[in-house]
Amino acid sequence: LLDEVHLYAGSYGAQVAYLLRRWWAASGRRSSFVGLSATIAEGQTFFSHLTGLSPTVVEEIKPLEEEIEEEGSEYMLALRGDPVSQTALLSTTIQTLMLSARLLDPPGIFDKKAMPFFGWRAFAFTDQLDATNRLFKDLLDAEGRYHPSGNSNLIKHPRGGLALLRDGSTPIMGTPRYFAG
Repeated sequence: LLDEVHLYAGSYGAQVAYLLRRWWAASGRRSSFVGLSATIAEGQTFFSHLTGLSPTVVEEIKPLEEEIEEEGSEYMLALRGDPVSQTALLSTTIQTLMLSARLLDPPGIFDKKAMPFFGWRAFAFTDQLDATNRLFKDLLDAEGRYHPSGNSNLIKHPRGGLALLRDGSTPIMGTPRYFAG
């Protein structure tokens, strides 16, 4: 079984293809390969190239159009940083997450026509564990929440946060925080 077979492309895909062919030849058995993917186009052609088998012996199994039930929508936004520009990638990611969270529908709303985005969760991924940890804590702080150690509940930050500064109830001009940047 080859899970997420759509990832087997490029040089990694070539290595897997050679491994499958060597294993098949060395085992001396008639074997079956199964590739799993929910996001691949032209699965029969892709898998025949990967395994080295003729497309006539590769069978693609997928649901019929009338069997598919639409359950939701997914929107993806990818930020790509430029290390040469010396911009704060973490800050940009936090601001983007704050904005995208406000584009989503409030939890509990299920009317797709009234609420076109239909969703209330945002997921963020980074390429480093340290960046993920800093992103989580800094995003909570920016939203005026924090996660006290040892407690799994999120509570309001005592000094507010960026969200508090944006709501217009707190004067910004002339305050020590304003002059501190």
